[in-house]
Amino acid sequence: MSAVFAMLVGMLSNFAGQIGPNYDPLFYDVMIYIFATMMFAVFLLGVIAFWLRVHGLGGDTRYQGKMGLRT
Repeated sequence: MSAVFAMLVGMLSNFAGQIGPNYDPLFYDVMIYIFATMMFAVFLLGVIAFWLRVHGLGGDTRYQGKMGLRT
């Protein structure tokens, strides 16, 4: 249990060490790339969900619009 605590304290000191004069610019670059990748994945999943909501999975999906069912 103390090893887990020591690991967490080490990680926190690593993150805290990035603030100040002895930061690693690569640390921020990697964090931005990871964050941007996650945001792009959320955007892409949103586009896919919208496409599936509008078009459906099959080619013969019925759509009820303002004019009723189209045939």
